[in-house]
Amino acid sequence: MLAAGADFLDIGGESTRPNADYVSAQEEIERVVPAIYALKEKFGNQVLISIDTYKSQTAEAAIGAGADIINDVTAGADEKMFEITVKHQVPIVLMHMRGQIGSMQNELKPYSDIVSEVATHLSARAELLQTQGLAPDKIILDIGIGYGKTTVDNLQLLKCLSQFQGLGYPTLLGASRKSVVGKVLNLPEAKDRLAGTLAITAQAVQAGTNIIRVHDVLENKQLIQMLEAIKNV
Repeated sequence: MLAAGADFLDIGGESTRPNADYVSAQEEIERVVPAIYALKEKFGNQVLISIDTYKSQTAEAAIGAGADIINDVTAGADEKMFEITVKHQVPIVLMHMRGQIGSMQNELKPYSDIVSEVATHLSARAELLQTQGLAPDKIILDIGIGYGKTTVDNLQLLKCLSQFQGLGYPTLLGASRKSVVGKVLNLPEAKDRLAGTLAITAQAVQAGTNIIRVHDVLENKQLIQMLEAIKNV
């Protein structure tokens, strides 16, 4: 991934996809900490690592091992997460999610205005974190594609990505291979969703998204480089 052009690696020890099994903090730490140590030992400052966790205990252990960024799909539901973030002064990704890990897709309720509701929620979490002592340039917002949202919900958010640039924080999008691509293109297998993912990446670049989280680094990197070349000529 680094050779293909990844700017940082997102390391996680628990899946947060719908109906995934719960993993304890201790087991999660045992999975991620050795991986982070190994990457830092091999690549040093050549690699930035984000720890994908919603548990403060795991986040702190990962930072101790060398992680540079926290990626929290619950936007700080663990009350100690913000405390740890401020203590170590590390950037954090705050993602929008409605419902609970594992069951968030089971009983989907309609949004009255999904773009407004997601923006309001993320802004409130970011402002709270600022009051606790983290600078706004270290707070990254993620609209949470697929987390408690229908296919139409996801498409509406993707259509309005540029609106989230006006909230005053860096933005991240993680939609690679997700079910919204599978539903739209009738592709049940995640591995077959590259073309749809590239379309979303192009939309994100055009909207000004700052970070794009993907599986297929080389193809997405080339697409981004091509779009930037056209834009900057």
